[in-house]
Amino acid sequence: DYSSKLYLNYLDDSGEAIWMSERDGWNHLYLVDLKTGKAAQMTKGEWVVRGVDRVDLASREVWFRAVGIHPGQDPYHVHFCRVKLDGTGLVT
Repeated sequence: DYSSKLYLNYLDDSGEAIWMSERDGWNHLYLVDLKTGKAAQMTKGEWVVRGVDRVDLASREVWFRAVGIHPGQDPYHVHFCRVKLDGTGLVT
């Protein structure tokens, strides 16, 4: 990735990994089941995940930085966000 939007984190004994990809045209986070290879999208929308700061295994949440998440706002303004690993509970 030319813009350094790379992330892959194997979650301890859960058999899962968090993967960052532009597979839908926007850089987002996916929870991958390492046994089946199935990737469930954790974040989605017309905005970009810039990086992951923390993964909390106890609460099954990921803390990340995003840009362009609020329409009409400067698209380079960085927001610190969190979401549950199942893709629910997005906080911006």
